[in-house]
Amino acid sequence: MFRPAIQKTRVLVTLAIVNLLLFLWASNSTGKIEAPGHEYKKQAANLMKSAMIVLKETRYGENPVFLDAINDPNETGLVGPKFSHISTGEGDLDSKLSTLNPNFAALIVEILLEADLSKGDKVAVSFTGSMPGANLAVMSACQVMGITPYIISSIGSSHWGATDPEFTWIDMEKTLVSKNVLNHQSIAVSYGGKSDSGGGMSPFGREQISNAFERSGISKFIEDYPLLSRTNFIDEEIFNKLERFHIIPSELSSDSEFLRRVCLDITGTLPPPNRVRDFIANQDSQKREKLVRTLLNSPEYIEYWTFRLADLFRVKVSQYSYWEWIRRSLKFNKPYDLIAQERIAAQGSHGPASHFSTGGDFHPEQVVAEQFRVFFGRRMDCAQCHNHPYDRWTQNQFWGLAAFFGRTTSMGTGPSVVYDDPLGQEENFGTEGRTKLTFAPITHPRNKTLVDPMFLDGQRLQDTSMTDLRMDLARWMTAQTDFSEATVNRVWGHFFGRGLVDPIDDFRLGNPPTHPRLLQILADDFQRHDHDLKHLIQRIVLSRTYQLSSSPNETNRRDTINYSRALPRALEAEVLLDALSSATGVAEDFLLPEGIYDFETAPFGTRAINLKFPSQYYSRFLDVYGRPERAVVGDRKNQVNLSQALHMLVGSTYTEKLSKEGGRLNQLVQKKASNEEIIDELYLASLCRFPSTVERERLMNLIKLRSLRDEALEDILLALISSREFSENH
Repeated sequence: MFRPAIQKTRVLVTLAIVNLLLFLWASNSTGKIEAPGHEYKKQAANLMKSAMIVLKETRYGENPVFLDAINDPNETGLVGPKFSHISTGEGDLDSKLSTLNPNFAALIVEILLEADLSKGDKVAVSFTGSMPGANLAVMSACQVMGITPYIISSIGSSHWGATDPEFTWIDMEKTLVSKNVLNHQSIAVSYGGKSDSGGGMSPFGREQISNAFERSGISKFIEDYPLLSRTNFIDEEIFNKLERFHIIPSELSSDSEFLRRVCLDITGTLPPPNRVRDFIANQDSQKREKLVRTLLNSPEYIEYWTFRLADLFRVKVSQYSYWEWIRRSLKFNKPYDLIAQERIAAQGSHGPASHFSTGGDFHPEQVVAEQFRVFFGRRMDCAQCHNHPYDRWTQNQFWGLAAFFGRTTSMGTGPSVVYDDPLGQEENFGTEGRTKLTFAPITHPRNKTLVDPMFLDGQRLQDTSMTDLRMDLARWMTAQTDFSEATVNRVWGHFFGRGLVDPIDDFRLGNPPTHPRLLQILADDFQRHDHDLKHLIQRIVLSRTYQLSSSPNETNRRDTINYSRALPRALEAEVLLDALSSATGVAEDFLLPEGIYDFETAPFGTRAINLKFPSQYYSRFLDVYGRPERAVVGDRKNQVNLSQALHMLVGSTYTEKLSKEGGRLNQLVQKKASNEEIIDELYLASLCRFPSTVERERLMNLIKLRSLRDEALEDILLALISSREFSENH
């Protein structure tokens, strides 16, 4: 059994007394030795502790129920969420917790002393939102030692740092200075993140950091933001916001990229190779402006925008005069407010009246819903049955608008006549079979009372006896800012792939514009220039914003709403089919379904966008790529789908155009053009650019490796017209 060496109680007691006497002697000795800076270290630790208490109370108040007990075991309140919109990357929790010990400030004092710094000295300090504890430690140490720090901070934070967008590091600084806890704060800030410019963060995250910057009152950013040239007020508004978010826009598009994009967007047509060559070689500094004016005055502009308005206005089969009315309106550049008025208050049996001359298919509530969606960009359908759940429109307002169409009359079993009938008395026109359908009076569906015409602003007409109610409504609508804003937003959405309000016909309280001031300025400019569509288009396409490249950079790669780069838009089915015909040099032959003879035939070579009624012609290609039935407003679908990919691989539209006699490739081969010449020509005809050096070398090698030259050339052309670059308006 184990036995201790000392077993007697007397010996143990003696040793205890000796030890006690030694301890008392040591504790009462006057020869204490303090470490260098001992007092500074105590003061710095206490100051940091006080600062942390103030920040905790500021953030959580007296009841810190939202403290993170798991990741913040000491309940400092300075451990932010792991993920947030201002997170910049991964972070180490243990490191952050270590810096939140107030004694960390004492360590900083030690470092400053080792650097031989003392009262009156000035130091440059770099802070990050990732380490709020370390920042507090440095500020506390500098303050107690009388050292002046010149602080530059980055706001973004890695995991568990100052990641709360409402309580960022510079918010902490401002709080401590305002409460006289600390004496200094940052003199300049940056976004943080990759390249210290918000790289890797979402645009919304950069917006939140910008908001924090505004709250701080700090005079300037530390940033390397380029000085951008601005063409007009569009660029001013767009670039000012990008600068606030520190999103650097892409470079200006190349001449070839701009040429292809603007020709497709204004005329729906690819420029021919010779035009591409001439434009690229042209050294005139004003060539883009001159090109735009040429396109706007071309027949192709009239044809393409007739096609677009025919979609919007739902021109259907056999409504020839309706289609012709649109075309003539654009040919003579009729102000868009007059176009809207003529459609809203359509009269007679031709033109826009044919849209409403369907007798029993006419319903005032349907007309109101459609007109306000087309010309006000508002979906008021819900207000038919109840107050709008997501907007300010009431059921009473909706039926007050419907009452403007309550006297609209359609007469005839043949070509109908549409007009406003103040009297509403005649039952027939005196001719057998010609009857009249009048919808007055309008009855409120809920309380069954008669409804008087009433504008959205509550104004009522004083005298409705002999006036055309629909024209009164049309004039009121086109005089409103809502009309101008909806129109410019619709046109903007076409050229940029998304509207300032998006979707373009969904103006409501819960869907605000991304750039409210720009929308207002555009609308005012449109109104001042007599609602001139050509003027509006020219304003947009001559802006630097429209002319930006689609190639992203590190700051705008994830941006899809601030117009920092071009967002390629998928071509409409008809435009894509015309582009295929243009690139291959093989026209499309549009045929009516078998057994149909009473519709207008399309001569061989007719462009798809020139078809008055595309849905009447058989075309598997147009069906696959989303031609609309024009049954409702906005029923065109431009989304890429699997059927389109399969059609590229096995559909006849692509393969039959490749080597057809008389086609582009066939003619080049017959002329005995070299391989390099053919490759250049195919690129110019399809992508409106020359191939890059790498592309040309690879394709030349491909031709050499293939036993049949013609098949290799066909494969090259097929690859070009099947590419995403071809099917979008890059």
